[in-house]
Amino acid sequence: MADLQYWDDTLTDEVQSIRQLINSAEGLSGPEKASTLDKAEKKIRAAQGTKKSYKMETRLVSDPMQRREYEVKLSELSDELASCSNDLKALKGGAQRGELF
Repeated sequence: MADLQYWDDTLTDEVQSIRQLINSAEGLSGPEKASTLDKAEKKIRAAQGTKKSYKMETRLVSDPMQRREYEVKLSELSDELASCSNDLKALKGGAQRGELF
């Protein structure tokens, strides 16, 4: 149970950190923006590993009600992580187009 709470807290923190990096990158340009986007991309990869561990731990919960609660939370965090990933791709695409001009 404590392990599951650990993964929940870790994934929540990682998603918030990624969102902050993406939001800060929107106001930057040039090398600072590229550096920030690279950091966000690395954090997304790490968060996807955390998500796998979280999912594995939810499978070990014996109480169905509690398992469902954590599965819903995991689903919400997965959606937010996917949203961050899409935003990152859009920002990287915009930055690459900007470099061409």
